[in-house]
Amino acid sequence: SGATKTPSIDTATLIIADRMTKTLTSAIDEVDDKLLNEISADIVYVADGNLYLFDHRTTSRILLLSPILENNQAETDFNSDCSSSYITEIVIDKLNKTAVMLVEKGITANGIEQFQICGFLFESGKAYTLIDNIPRPSDLGISPDGKWITYVDTTQSREIVILPSDQREIGQRNTVCSGGGCNGNIWSPDSRFLLWSDNSGIWLFDVDSGEQVYIVPGLVEVSNQSGEEVELPVIYQLIAWSPSGRYASVEIHPERSDIQWVGLLDTKTGRMVEVPGTHSYPEDRAVHTWNGDGTLITVQFRVEIEANILEIITYEIVPTHMDLMIATEMKTFL
Repeated sequence: SGATKTPSIDTATLIIADRMTKTLTSAIDEVDDKLLNEISADIVYVADGNLYLFDHRTTSRILLLSPILENNQAETDFNSDCSSSYITEIVIDKLNKTAVMLVEKGITANGIEQFQICGFLFESGKAYTLIDNIPRPSDLGISPDGKWITYVDTTQSREIVILPSDQREIGQRNTVCSGGGCNGNIWSPDSRFLLWSDNSGIWLFDVDSGEQVYIVPGLVEVSNQSGEEVELPVIYQLIAWSPSGRYASVEIHPERSDIQWVGLLDTKTGRMVEVPGTHSYPEDRAVHTWNGDGTLITVQFRVEIEANILEIITYEIVPTHMDLMIATEMKTFL
C-alpha cells in the first residue's frame, strides 16, 4: 500500500483537542524548541478530526490518520472502509500497540448522526472498521492488553457491548448490563474482568468464561434516627481497580441524599467496606486514587470554624484485616 511504518511509541499520552480548532496543533508548532526537547514521551492526539503523533525524539508532528483528505496525505494507510468525516475520540491500550477510534460518518435522512468504531495498529499503521453505522455510543474503552473494546449502546437497549479489537474475531460479541443505568465498564489490570454498575448493583464479567457475576447489591444498611437498621438504595460511581486487580474503590451515593462516601470492594468475595473518614457532601467530597504500589490514598478538604483543613490518608490493603485496610500515613494541612 506504500504506507510508512509509524514510529514506535515509548509512552502514548492521550490528549484530546477540540476537533473544530487547531489549539493543540498550533501549540505544539509554536512551542519553543528548548521546551519541546524536554518532553519525555510521545503524544498521540486528535485535532481537527485527524490523528497526530508528536515524536519527542525528533520533536516533529506526524499526521497519522486523516479520514477527510481525499488523497490520504497521512503517513499511514487509512483503509477506505474506515474513511468518514472526523475522528472524534480515541482510546489506547496500555501496551501502546492498539487504538480504538470513534469516527463520524454523517447524518441520515431522518436526522440521526451515524458513527463508526475503527481500530488502528501503531506498528503497521493499519486502520480498519470494527462497527459501522451506529448512533453515537458512550464510554468507549479498550482493555489494557488491547484485545477487547467496550462501549455503551445509546439506543433503547443501553447495553454494554464487548468486542474483540481484532477484525478477524469480530463475531465474538458479548452484551452485558441490560438492566439500565450502566456505569463504569472498567477493565481489570490483567484484562480478564470487566467491572460495572447498574440500577441493581455491581457486576463482574469474566472474559475467559463469558460469565456475568452479580457481586454487590445496590443497597446499603444504615441506622435511622431510631437506631434501627434500614436499607437504602445507592448508586455506585467512579469505580477504579487496584493495581493488584482484586480490589476496587467505589464512590457510593445514596438516592435522595447529598451525602456520599468511598467504599473498598473485594471483587473475589463481594465484600464492601467503608473507607474511614470519607463521608462528605458534594462541596467537600473526598477524592481517592490508587498508588502504583497498591496503596489507596484519600484526600478530603473540610471547612471548619477555625480553619480549613486538607487531610491526606494512605491505606495499605490487608486481606486478613477485619476492615480490609490499615491507615499507614496521615498528613494534615491547615
